[in-house]
Amino acid sequence: MTMEKRLADIFFKRAKIKNYGKGTIVCNSWEEFDEAIKDINCGLVSPGGTGLPRSYLQELEKQGLIRVLRVIVDSEERPPVMLGFLYSLKDEYVYIPVDDIEKVKQRLS
Repeated sequence: MTMEKRLADIFFKRAKIKNYGKGTIVCNSWEEFDEAIKDINCGLVSPGGTGLPRSYLQELEKQGLIRVLRVIVDSEERPPVMLGFLYSLKDEYVYIPVDDIEKVKQRLS
């Protein structure tokens, strides 16, 4: 069974896309990620490194006030074969441009 046809992966993708917002850039591979960051002329930071609450960052993403790059790739760690159909085999990595975070922090101060 291919990765795209796994039921858990389909539900994973649908659930995640529902939570995305106007500021989301979805990359389905590291190659797509490399292409997406060519236009970003600053560093990237993970949500935990921003110093802002994740729930606040998600609201900013939904409203399109910050850009968020989400990389969804196949997981390197696979569950046991018998349980493989129960779990999504996708990993999601999230990055935010530093410039966007600095603009938000300036507005807050």
